[in-house]
Amino acid sequence: IEIAASFNIYYSTDSMNFELIENISASDELSYAHLPSFGLDGCYAITAIDSLGNEGEFSNIHCVNNCPIYTLPNTFTPNSDGANDAFVPIKNFFVEEVDFQVFNRWGNKIFETTAFKVYGSTYLIICGKLSSYHENQK
Repeated sequence: IEIAASFNIYYSTDSMNFELIENISASDELSYAHLPSFGLDGCYAITAIDSLGNEGEFSNIHCVNNCPIYTLPNTFTPNSDGANDAFVPIKNFFVEEVDFQVFNRWGNKIFETTAFKVYGSTYLIICGKLSSYHENQK
């Protein structure tokens, strides 16, 4: 049995017309992140390539739906010490709108907005108590 020298990763938006998006050497870490700007909706297949360049058949085709990811830190300290001063997403894939709510330690809502403005990779709140800190940092 010959061990694969590399793997081809194929992607299709319609599960029929696949295009090669990456070749990964078998000696590398066997992981790959495909993050197209239009979303993850689509299907994937993998083939193995032996040391002579012979490519095997497609693996089982695996289709996925768009998977939005939006992760915020659980705290921030806007005190200008350089650590956790800005409240920005840690991860943001395919999220266009956020309903942002802040609760105090007793579970009472103390702030809510859907009015976010984007400056580079930083989200600034346009109105409310939190905006005054960010506006003073410009």
